Amino acid sequence: MIICPMDLKQLTIDKYETREELILNGIWKGEIYKNVDLSTRNGRGWLWKTLVIDGEGDMEEIVEVPTLTEDHEQSPQPKVPKGQKDRGIRRLTPIDVKRHPLSSTGIKQDDRAVEDDDTTMKEKLEIIDLDLSRLMLDDIFQEKEVHNEMRKIMYNYLIRRSDDCSYKQGYHELLGMIYLQLHEDKQMSMENKGTELKNILFIFEKLMKPMAFFYNENQLIKWENKVFQPLLRTCCPKLYGIICCDDNHTNLLWLLRWTRLLFMRELPRDYTLVIWDHLLTFLYPADTFVACVVVVLLLNNYKVFTEEVEDHDDLVELMLHFNSRMRSMIDCVELCKMAGKLCEYWYVQDAQSMKTLSDNFLKIKFNVDRDFEPDGTVDPNRIRIEEKLRRRVKQTLLTSSKDSK
Repeated sequence: MIICPMDLKQLTIDKYETREELILNGIWKGEIYKNVDLSTRNGRGWLWKTLVIDGEGDMEEIVEVPTLTEDHEQSPQPKVPKGQKDRGIRRLTPIDVKRHPLSSTGIKQDDRAVEDDDTTMKEKLEIIDLDLSRLMLDDIFQEKEVHNEMRKIMYNYLIRRSDDCSYKQGYHELLGMIYLQLHEDKQMSMENKGTELKNILFIFEKLMKPMAFFYNENQLIKWENKVFQPLLRTCCPKLYGIICCDDNHTNLLWLLRWTRLLFMRELPRDYTLVIWDHLLTFLYPADTFVACVVVVLLLNNYKVFTEEVEDHDDLVELMLHFNSRMRSMIDCVELCKMAGKLCEYWYVQDAQSMKTLSDNFLKIKFNVDRDFEPDGTVDPNRIRIEEKLRRRVKQTLLTSSKDSK
């Protein structure tokens, strides 16, 4: 039986005595998804507040966005939290950009980010306004009041950061998804509205603390080489050979969007939000969990890669249109469970358990056995070449058979 969101609070109180029980049993064992419809607005918002926010005592007040003129230094400036600096913002696209840099058509050489560390606060807000004006997650983002609230939250997020606080395109989409879950349609007092905005900012900061990692290209390259690729090679050498063995090309074209937007473009929204539930409650480093989620998604579409990808162009096309090219979906809770197990094995360096878990998954779903060399090592390039040859021979035979008829 699915319980409506208004009963979520009572169900949680009745069933789980502690937040830890809610996380372990409700989220990671999937109990709450069987009993509650979280797709209705505010259902997940209440859940996230319960999971993430201890109380309002440590939450700073939201400051207003200053009215800035061309003469930035003469404009009234907001109070920046003690010990922090008002730092620059890196512009990813010019103001007159015609195509969104995270669009499904990919990133072309001429569309790469224009970095400018000396932008003024006025320019920062102009870029944020531009991004918010084309945010298409929901119609409410076209409302002036919602736009201004999102602008205020993003402004406060930037001035609070003590490390690199540069704004990057993609931040607004992540914030927009959180806003949708916590936003109340009903009229509320200024005090309650202030509390709502503080809650949204708090959860956004919670999510971005580990995820901002992916917005640094050097760190993303290092993550791909040190975490993602070794994980994939251990779990499935054949997929590793298809995806990672071409030294003349990079996977950053698709990894940028997969990681920075946390699967928002690759998976259905309800599916993505379940991953976010797990991400917000995961004990291991979030970047490793994201890598494991990607690996499980690839394993679940093993046949698509082995049958349809012949070169790097095919791969990029598939990865940038993953939502429409998937042949099947694994249950999202099961995906997160498997990704969580891979993380645990990764951190105790138990490669054999990672291999066994992945092999069993492929055997059950596709009746596929791992390919080994006689000495026990894997040659991904050989596997890839042989697979391509088999596909071509098969196609030739089919063509010959049709011609003979």
